[in-house]
Amino acid sequence: MYEKYVVHLILRLRGGGERLAILDASSVDPRFDYDFTNINDENKKFTRGGRNYTRPCGWKRFAIKVSDKFDTMVWLGKTNAPGEWPVSYHGTGSNQAKTIAMDGYDLTKGKRFLFGHGVYSTPDIKVAEKYA
Repeated sequence: MYEKYVVHLILRLRGGGERLAILDASSVDPRFDYDFTNINDENKKFTRGGRNYTRPCGWKRFAIKVSDKFDTMVWLGKTNAPGEWPVSYHGTGSNQAKTIAMDGYDLTKGKRFLFGHGVYSTPDIKVAEKYA
């Protein structure tokens, strides 16, 4: 990616319900959406930022625009280059996803700080799902 960069937000509705359209159109970049719902990565290994991670099989990814949020986009690479961040998932409810996409994380709204004050994430989508 050279001109536009995105962070990927993955949402899944449980039990049907309303159409998933909670994010403002100016905060998303559908070019980078990806449907993992029919993908099975059993016995495959994935690495980014020098760390292993589990792809979100069974989910659909909705990409959030971040091209205007940071000075450099090295952190968003896919080649394990120096400065690249690992993939990590944050479990949250769909009601909070819009606020996070628009304003970022707000620690004052946190409820579970089992390991201290902060925003928790994991390289395993199944762990994040428990908190969604």
